[in-house]
Amino acid sequence: MIVTPNNYSWDGSVNPTFPLSGLYDDYYNSDPLVLPPGNWDWNETNHDTANLILFLILKNGNQFGWRFIGNDYPSTDWEARGDFWQGSSGLNWANLGTNSALHSTGGGNLGNVRFKWSSSCLKNSWSLDFRTGDSNDLVLIGYCDHLSNPNAKSTSTDFHFQTATIHTKSGADRVYVRDISRAAIDLGNGANGRTDTVDATDGDDVIAIHGNSHDFRIFGGAGNDVVFWYIDENLQSTAYLGPNFFGTGSWGSALWRDSDTDRLVLVIPTSTEVIEAGSTPAGKLRVVGVDSSYVVDTPTEDDVYARYCITCGVSSTSRKTLILEYRDISDQILTGYFYVTDFEEIQVGVGQGAKVYEIDDVNGHLNYNSNLQPLEEPNFPSQYCQPIIVSNSNILENQIYFFVFGFLLLFLL
Repeated sequence: MIVTPNNYSWDGSVNPTFPLSGLYDDYYNSDPLVLPPGNWDWNETNHDTANLILFLILKNGNQFGWRFIGNDYPSTDWEARGDFWQGSSGLNWANLGTNSALHSTGGGNLGNVRFKWSSSCLKNSWSLDFRTGDSNDLVLIGYCDHLSNPNAKSTSTDFHFQTATIHTKSGADRVYVRDISRAAIDLGNGANGRTDTVDATDGDDVIAIHGNSHDFRIFGGAGNDVVFWYIDENLQSTAYLGPNFFGTGSWGSALWRDSDTDRLVLVIPTSTEVIEAGSTPAGKLRVVGVDSSYVVDTPTEDDVYARYCITCGVSSTSRKTLILEYRDISDQILTGYFYVTDFEEIQVGVGQGAKVYEIDDVNGHLNYNSNLQPLEEPNFPSQYCQPIIVSNSNILENQIYFFVFGFLLLFLL
């Protein structure tokens, strides 16, 4: 779970050949005005640049992407105006800041991105349906206040990422999110994020869910996906947590489609005992069983990008949704039932003493397998969350900046 960045990407997977195609806008791509792909004109016939307020410095060198910074950083408010930027073929890096918000847009789409897009230190999000790039993406939500200790237990009952969906599309993506409620992370649904479609080009994704976590959904898509859920970090304010985990999609033909091995890692004490009967006492993980019924979530059933089944019927190989419940050792956290569909493994704990169980979702059991190696926690790429200091000297020496209404874009060299 350890990745090593290079100069061009968070995981070291990009080593571009210069010059890059697709880095510039189709029209604004030469002196005196160079922009990334976007919707910069209100009147495209006259090319009035009405969507652009510009401050631009040109710089020679190997350009490999764009960096987005709000004029009012670290309180960037990205809403519908942020849709003017459509990404590019290079690295597209957005650091919105410690008091930022990404909200109120269903059109946010960096779908032109072929290398990377990373969102660092995004604090709040709501009323959102947002798409990142077509390759290995890095998304960080809610970590602005936790750079020194990303595994810190929540000290408030707030939720910062709610009523929102992030679609990371194809590639091997990595997502870190804190304080999530009534929201979804789509790691590999196809057709621009439909839950009834699997993206065949999706890779091995990793997501870490920290802090408060309530009523959320994870869609894995294709690939060998790993979900780390830090249950004991919750400062629980709701009766139950009740998430849903899908190894692939969550509707129609996308159900039971994954031939890969997906693992759910419950970051709880390694001493947690797995039981299969009675109620759920403190310090136990209970296998409630499997459910063969097909029950849809009614509020989302008309939204092709969000709809899902709570229990998802029976697959052609007799697999069913597995239901689990966990109560922490201090009896302060009770997940209530949570639902696991089309995952193959569950890991209890991380580090020494962690155990990996094979999921028998035909009969409703977890079977310990000592031959399966526990996974370590994913390393946290804190360099993408560091505060940004913008001065005249580093503008002149390092980057190109321009302002888009309340935003600032920076040319990476």
